[in-house]
Amino acid sequence: MIEAFLDGMLSPEERQTVLGRAARDAGFAARLDLAKSIREALRTMPSEAAPPDLLPAVIREVRRDARRQMLARVSRWFVSFDVRPALVTASLVLVIVMAGILGRPAEPVPTEPEVAEALEQIKWTLGLVSEVGQITAVHLRDDVLEPHVIGQLPGVVGEPFDAPRGARLN
Repeated sequence: MIEAFLDGMLSPEERQTVLGRAARDAGFAARLDLAKSIREALRTMPSEAAPPDLLPAVIREVRRDARRQMLARVSRWFVSFDVRPALVTASLVLVIVMAGILGRPAEPVPTEPEVAEALEQIKWTLGLVSEVGQITAVHLRDDVLEPHVIGQLPGVVGEPFDAPRGARLN
């Protein structure tokens, strides 16, 4: 109330109340006089220019303190026993959602019609080449290997091919 009195912020009734209290209470009057003398001393003091780097340093320090206070409040909130089940549940949901997002197959990239048509032609071509390879392998086995290679083995090697199973090959 003394500061508001000195700053002229009180209504006339409140101002009279402060002056009346100072007249009745010597301790209050002493505090009022001390505040007046400090105010006058501050007004008569010469002002000095602050170093140019002081303001940015003060702002940095205030922001750092504000961050620390916020982190302290948040950490107290997270550590409280009321919040732990919710945190565990939220973490579990987050893990499940991320596994679902990262675990699903990638969606095909939309392509231009020419690229899509070329890919389709490549698929058909590879299928045809595979089928031709199988047919060629069958014909090679039936027309070349069996009559000319495998069919000639008994005549080249001789009797072991004519011997019954389990017979000795001495």
